Amino acid sequence: MRARVTETILPANKPEVWANHPLRVGIPRTVGFYEHGAIWARMFALLDCEVVLSSPTDQSILNAGVRATATEFCLPIKVLTGHVLALADKVDVIFLPRYLSSMVGEMSCPKACALPDVARFCLGQSVEVLEAAIDPDRFSEEQEAVVLGPVAERLGLAEEIVRAALAQAKREQKEAERPTASSDRTIALLGHPYVLEDPYISMGLAGKLRKHGFGTIMPRDLPYQVRRADVHPYDGKAFYTIGLDVLGAAHAFARRQDVCGMIYLTPFGCGIDALAASHVEQHLRNGERRMPFMKLTVDEQTGEAGFDTRIEAFLDMMGEES
Repeated sequence: MRARVTETILPANKPEVWANHPLRVGIPRTVGFYEHGAIWARMFALLDCEVVLSSPTDQSILNAGVRATATEFCLPIKVLTGHVLALADKVDVIFLPRYLSSMVGEMSCPKACALPDVARFCLGQSVEVLEAAIDPDRFSEEQEAVVLGPVAERLGLAEEIVRAALAQAKREQKEAERPTASSDRTIALLGHPYVLEDPYISMGLAGKLRKHGFGTIMPRDLPYQVRRADVHPYDGKAFYTIGLDVLGAAHAFARRQDVCGMIYLTPFGCGIDALAASHVEQHLRNGERRMPFMKLTVDEQTGEAGFDTRIEAFLDMMGEES
């Protein structure tokens, strides 16, 4: 998928990099994409780059990622590698942000901190990897806590111009925030956005639940303040952003009368999810309101038939308890 816009915020004299053709910037449609991908893509488009998104995850992308990575990597990183390899011969550079942290006092997954390094290791010298570091704890003096110097240097632009494009992209994204669907029978889906919202990794979980007549809601459908109102047992402690999102959302969902069950979808071997899921399950077991809960684990060997059987069994159990 390619994205170009006629509106730009470039100065009249474009840098030499555009002498022959616009810089083709590849953005993998995976880790980080479902949260911030539209913002980064719009930023580069405003800078008159040609944005190339990788195709949605499929079996060939997964297979390529599995072959190119170590067994110890989690499923999302294997999928990321497959997306990067799929883009390699289509772009001039591949853009991968380095999310060292998302909020002050919160940590990112260690593997998310190393996404550009993973891509460079897998790609070798076949294509350039361009990165921007995000870390409110370390870069508090930087506007938006994002270091855009490497991007500006590669594009041959002043960093202020790149920052202006990023700011405009964020404003547009905020105006286009998705509405949250409501239903009197809603199942809360917990987990990483790039697991829940990737139709291939999640095996279309949200769509399957909707076919059974249930609405779905995810942590990022809640405002940040709601997700941080109750993150027991990590209140006031440093912890991983995704774990805090899940814990805070689970506590909020448990108080909503329209939420009648929760499903935690996790990739095999995720240490953050192991901790968060244990706390969620304990909260639902010991809290004032007991609620049906299921943890679903996926990896590259997961079959859809068994996955569907577990969903149907969970829904049958919910019917018996209602």
